[in-house]
Amino acid sequence: MGRSAARSASSPTRAALVIPFLGLAGPVAGCIGGALIVAPVAALAGTIVVGGGALVVLGIQYFNTINSPFVAPAPAA
Repeated sequence: MGRSAARSASSPTRAALVIPFLGLAGPVAGCIGGALIVAPVAALAGTIVVGGGALVVLGIQYFNTINSPFVAPAPAA
């Protein structure tokens, strides 16, 4: 039995193993494609939300710091 005959003989077995999973090809490809599209958008939105909140809080802290009066320490004897 030559190589081409051996390949064609194993083809029905291989097809029988693959056929149940062919229904998953579309949803898996769609999931991966959707994740590739949505992930950068979600990352950018998260950066804006968290970074914007941090910017507000840290800005308030900064202005409270620079506007507070400086009290010089007592001179050491």
